[in-house]
Amino acid sequence: MKMIRLETSHLHDRVSWMNNPSIYNYMHYDVPVKMDATINWFNLIKNDNNRCDFTFFHNEKNVVMGGLTNINKNVSKAELYVFVNPDMQSLGYGKKAVKLLCKYAFYQLSLNKVYLFTDSNNVLANNLYLSIGFVLEGVMRQEVCRDGKYIDRNYYGMLSFELL
Repeated sequence: MKMIRLETSHLHDRVSWMNNPSIYNYMHYDVPVKMDATINWFNLIKNDNNRCDFTFFHNEKNVVMGGLTNINKNVSKAELYVFVNPDMQSLGYGKKAVKLLCKYAFYQLSLNKVYLFTDSNNVLANNLYLSIGFVLEGVMRQEVCRDGKYIDRNYYGMLSFELL
């Protein structure tokens, strides 16, 4: 799998995926996501040293988007996010992308910790992160509300020496 920096040419796929319920049901942003707003967002963040966003390709097909945000060199950590092409989910691409992002964080950025948040009811994501070596560090009870139901958010972390 090839990991490259997010480019303007990838934004159409990003908007399409983010408007798919299999993505937005577990992420927290307003839908529908619009192309013009995404272009504006990209122009604001593309030179931000506190984040790096990537697209992952397999056989020339865009399969995953993800990145590291809130990169903090003072405490040597960053937040990880990832979402998989809705047509390519449960094929192992998300796991490979998360591992590549962790390697990038630890070996290229020399960070000590990668962390992430996920909804407690996102069973596939929770199992994925645990299988890679993330540790459940805490639960934020009733952190978000969707369709009138409160959802806990899980906080996972991985230290550089824990990468499997």
